[in-house]
Amino acid sequence: MTQEIDYYELWKENPPRLPSGPYSVLCLSAKKQEVWRGRGQGAIQITMWMQVCDGEFSGITVPMFILVRKEWEQGTIPMRSAFYQAYFVANGMKKPERAREKDMSPKIFEGKVFKCWIRDSRAKFNDGRLKPDDLQYSLVEELTEPLPGLFPNFGTWDRPRGEGLKGDTLNLPGHSRDD
Repeated sequence: MTQEIDYYELWKENPPRLPSGPYSVLCLSAKKQEVWRGRGQGAIQITMWMQVCDGEFSGITVPMFILVRKEWEQGTIPMRSAFYQAYFVANGMKKPERAREKDMSPKIFEGKVFKCWIRDSRAKFNDGRLKPDDLQYSLVEELTEPLPGLFPNFGTWDRPRGEGLKGDTLNLPGHSRDD
């Protein structure tokens, strides 16, 4: 029996910072959980852990967080929502058959490779000032296109201090360090 990796526990002590820009990433994990957003308003959060698979940052893992409004749980998810748009990309650039939260499982992302945009978190204090650089981290802002390839169940994990999460690198055509 395989043991599930808790990516958050590995990531939280030393979240990586990457230059903002386009990257190729592999989705290692996608989970749905209920979160509270203040004033008693609940939401569903999709948390995905993406491993960069090209360039000098290959092997570093960064998160992608998508909120799905609680009221969408029983109804249709709008096309303008971040979750619908990410699902569209993961579904091979096709609309889902039904745009309901219960029909759109986050498992569709796992094991797939995507082009994405990574940016800084832009974390702020309550008064609106940006937090210092040491408190910022990188995250996937959006998925832009699916890439060919499926890489389930790979990797052993090793985390050198200061380098974020590192794992096996993928040898994708046109994506090696030597190209």
